[in-house]
Amino acid sequence: MPSGLDKALARRAGRAEQSREVCRLIAGKNDGFDGLVVDRLGDYAFATCHDELSKQTEELLRRLMQQLSLRGLSLRSRAKSGQGQEILRLGETLPERIELFEGEASAVLRIHPDSLSYGLFPDLRLERLRVAQSSAGLNVLNLYAYSGLFGIHAARGGALDVVQVDALKSMLNMIEANEHANAVLTRRICDDALSYCQRAARRGRSFDLVIHDPPTFGRDPKGRSRSTKKSLVEMLSACLSVVADGGRLLSIVNTASMSALQVDQQHKEAAERCNKRVRRVDDLRICSDSPSPLKGGWYEINSIR
Repeated sequence: MPSGLDKALARRAGRAEQSREVCRLIAGKNDGFDGLVVDRLGDYAFATCHDELSKQTEELLRRLMQQLSLRGLSLRSRAKSGQGQEILRLGETLPERIELFEGEASAVLRIHPDSLSYGLFPDLRLERLRVAQSSAGLNVLNLYAYSGLFGIHAARGGALDVVQVDALKSMLNMIEANEHANAVLTRRICDDALSYCQRAARRGRSFDLVIHDPPTFGRDPKGRSRSTKKSLVEMLSACLSVVADGGRLLSIVNTASMSALQVDQQHKEAAERCNKRVRRVDDLRICSDSPSPLKGGWYEINSIR
């Protein structure tokens, strides 16, 4: 009888064996391993867990290394400081920089010793590829840009102008690295996404496509905690105000405690606040091995005249 690991790898339909793109190998409870997520990064693996390291988990990861002939694996958990803490290293130390592909785009990954992430969320691979296919001739705004892959795909897909906004300077450095790897240019802006949209709206700036993918928890410009669940209507109102008439919003909400119905209702409430009409035109295309259900979708935005 196949083991839980064998079943998890079989679900990837061969992607687990390749080293060209990032691939989620184990997706927590979706694969029967609650709290454990493992991603393949080329010849290495990056893993995170919620609990203390058990013998069963260590044995599982050692078997994974052997089955896929990986060179190194790093398992991390969240320390009390909120940063990542490596609790297991197998094989070689992961390099600080790994360059892979996503579709035809290059993706530069940065592996910091105290991080719980590496610059790319594989769950959204299909949506990033869709942005690449639907951005030709558009002005694109990528909010909470992170390492900028949505914007990079848009630029490679022929967007006229791509603006990438993130509040962390370190993220702008990652965006720049991805620009160089793909020989494209985007406009990198270090700012709070909500504040940027409010200022852009006052200036009459608008975009044909706005990508809104906020973190579950973040900080406002004064350093105060901002929860997507509590602030989603305000955040959406700001970004809807800069979507051009007839333009589209790609909205992604990664908050487990919110239902898809609640998320859709808050989009409608946000639209009412800024005198817009919002119409859902397509669902998110999420990889089947996503560790948590993402909500949102593609919305067409029109002004109420």
